[in-house]
Formats: sequence, C-alpha cells, structure tokens
Amino acid sequence: MEWSFVIEKLILVSIVFVITLVIAMYSTLAERKIAGFMQDRYGPDRAGLFGILQPLCDGGKFFFKEEIIPAGAHKVLFILGPTIAIITACISSAVIPWGQELQIGDRTISLQVAQGSM
Repeated sequence: MEWSFVIEKLILVSIVFVITLVIAMYSTLAERKIAGFMQDRYGPDRAGLFGILQPLCDGGKFFFKEEIIPAGAHKVLFILGPTIAIITACISSAVIPWGQELQIGDRTISLQVAQGSM
C-alpha cells in the first residue's frame, strides 16, 4: 500500500477543508458588515483591525457557550432533534459520485456511497 499517496490525499483534504472554513468565516463577516451598513449602524468591528478577528471570537463564544435545556425537555431528544435533521440533509450527498474509483493497494474503493436508483 502506498502510504505516501494516502498521506498526500489527507493533506489535500485538510487544506481544502481549512480553506472552506476560512471562506465561510469571512463571508459571514462581510454579510454582517454589509447588513450593518445598510441598517445605518456599526457592523462587527470590536476584535482586531476592522473586525478581522470577529469570526474567531464568534467561534470561541459559540464553543464555550452554556447549553440551555428547558426544564420539561427530554435532554437526549432535545440534543438529537437538530442532529437528526442535519444528518438527513447531509446523507443526500451519499448518492453523488464524487470522482473516479480510488485504488489503494489491491482494493478499489468507490467514492459513491449509495446507488441513486434504489
């Protein structure tokens, strides 16, 4: 098995993932700044020069935020409800053929997880 090929692909996937996250962070920042301009108020400008670090501060706040569960709610179902909704939305990508078959050693791995005709 070619470990260099696997490591190369993992590095490539990591780079694409980080670039996607950075684009999402700063698209959100731009949207908030434009909304602030349109509403004649300040947009996010507290963290860093012109609010450049605001997405990182928002992520930290979200990560350390206290989880509030209503008193009468079933804790497991309260957490699993949105999770199940997201999972079902993401599962639809399983029928998309993402590329050619991947050859690792003597194994051939299809990048299409499910058949669309089923």
